[in-house]
Amino acid sequence: MLARRNADAEFAALRAGVALLDATPQGALDLRLLLALHRRLLPPSHPYRGRFRDCAAVIRLAGAGHWPLPPPGAALRQTQDVLDWLNGAPAEPAGRDLLAAEAMSRLTAAHPFLDGNGRVALTVAAWLLVRTGYTLRADPIWYCRERKPEQYRALAANDRLPPGSRPAAAWAGFFAGLVRACFDAPAAHA
Repeated sequence: MLARRNADAEFAALRAGVALLDATPQGALDLRLLLALHRRLLPPSHPYRGRFRDCAAVIRLAGAGHWPLPPPGAALRQTQDVLDWLNGAPAEPAGRDLLAAEAMSRLTAAHPFLDGNGRVALTVAAWLLVRTGYTLRADPIWYCRERKPEQYRALAANDRLPPGSRPAAAWAGFFAGLVRACFDAPAAHA
């Protein structure tokens, strides 16, 4: 019962995060907004809620270091670069699923928070998809949690590519599966 309540609360927080982003004027994504999004997505009792990372960190999978992260200052610069890139992205729907996939990958790689980076990146990706007519029907956070090793391998493959490249096959496949499982496509994409 507690797991279901937590899942419901997380999904409600993700939908609230999408609404927060949707209320943001075009071109106004910034670090303050990302902190507000982080505060919305993490529970009030979380010790790192609404705070950027200020120390070194590494992504761990099954207790082993999976890939190193940029130092905190570089993480914030990379995050701001992603937000600037999204602010300049065209508003029309064409290619929005690729934009969402790359945004999720790049925000996760920048890793500006000690915890909650995946939730923030997923919420931004969900917002980009919803803006083009996709309907959120299942929680992508749980989709990713259930496939964490696959997600981490796919993200690591994508992380080696320069920004603006086509996603690595592993990441494109993982993200396409996430979209199929958690969203209803707009009529034009169905």
